[in-house]
Amino acid sequence: MKKRFMALILTGIIITSLAACADPNAGEQFTWTAVATSGFSSFAIRSDGTLWAWGNNEDGQLGDGTTRNRHRPVRILDDVTAVSAGYGNTMAIRGDGSLWAWGRGSLGDGEYHFTAVTRPARIMEDVIAVSADGLHTMVIISNNSLWAWGVNRQGQLGNGAPERRSLFSPIHVWDDVAMVSAGSQHTAAIRTDGSLWTWGSNRTGQIGDGGEVGHQHIRTTPVWIMDDVVLVHAGHAETIAVSGNGNLWAWGENRRGQLGDSTTEHRNSPIEIMDDIIGLSVGTGEHRMVIKSDGSLWGWGHNNNGQLGDGTTVDQHSPIKIMEDVASVATGFYHTIVIMTDGSMWVWGRNNYGQLGNGTLENQLTPIEISVRR
Repeated sequence: MKKRFMALILTGIIITSLAACADPNAGEQFTWTAVATSGFSSFAIRSDGTLWAWGNNEDGQLGDGTTRNRHRPVRILDDVTAVSAGYGNTMAIRGDGSLWAWGRGSLGDGEYHFTAVTRPARIMEDVIAVSADGLHTMVIISNNSLWAWGVNRQGQLGNGAPERRSLFSPIHVWDDVAMVSAGSQHTAAIRTDGSLWTWGSNRTGQIGDGGEVGHQHIRTTPVWIMDDVVLVHAGHAETIAVSGNGNLWAWGENRRGQLGDSTTEHRNSPIEIMDDIIGLSVGTGEHRMVIKSDGSLWGWGHNNNGQLGDGTTVDQHSPIKIMEDVASVATGFYHTIVIMTDGSMWVWGRNNYGQLGNGTLENQLTPIEISVRR
């Protein structure tokens, strides 16, 4: 079961290498294997291991050498094992364990980039996992040590520095880490013993330790939350985790019902939402998607652009069933992308930057398939 969990946690993680952009609309058909999103950009891996990107590109976050938005998928990289898309920048791990970054902001190369870096730049070696939110980035290397860089005003790097100074090169933070997720102003990590720890801002209770909430309540070092955790995603101001028995837990901001507990009350400690969960995506917006063990997709939260895919623009404060036969899911600010068990890719929600990848700028309130050819 844990192997299946590890396969499905990579909803914000994908694949790469330095390759020119290409027109994907001619030649033989292929299938998709994974998806990821940032705010208004989308990324997907196809079955040959290539990374494709589309949507907003004003910060060079697509990595195609331009800052031009793309309304259909363009080929970016080959030979990569993981990708995480932050808001404005993207991080990718290649097959040799090297980490590459592009976009704007803190890329981990020792400086802050006010001008877009539109092609991947090599950052560090021996990396097995990465999570970026755009302002800070967390990395795990092969010995399970945790490294970090970026903005640290809310203590989200976890290095305990009282001045909370931003850092633009990787620093060692912790050891024995199996999974990490970078939220907007906080971070969550699962250690190799299955224990869950969080740090950073506790503005709306996203730390989850039951303590005081507010802008002034910051945790600059990891705080223990619970044991026996196999998945965790840190969102904008909330955290969602899955325990070893498949139970889903949530805490933090809830103004759009994004915790899924049928209320809009913030929570400063974990509450149980549903069971039998094997995959999830929190993303950068205020809607949530989870996959149950039978392959059904469930969603809740903000729905102003149809990002839940239920054919309406009405918020949902409790989980509702969206579709069947889903293998992986990724959520952006106002859009959702899934890979089905047959390898097809379906999208819905807001499309103002072409983030749905169907060649238009029209929103979609229900899932539509994106057919792209080699």
